[in-house]
Amino acid sequence: MPELPEVETIKKSLKSKLIGQKLKNIIVFNKDFIFKN
Repeated sequence: MPELPEVETIKKSLKSKLIGQKLKNIIVFNKDFIFKN
């Protein structure tokens, strides 16, 4: 059964938010790492 378009949109936005968080965490981690060395 195909999902509702709203559900698809919500899932996509959740995924992009998760990816954004991961990217932010990686950038912050890299900054800390560079400053410590």
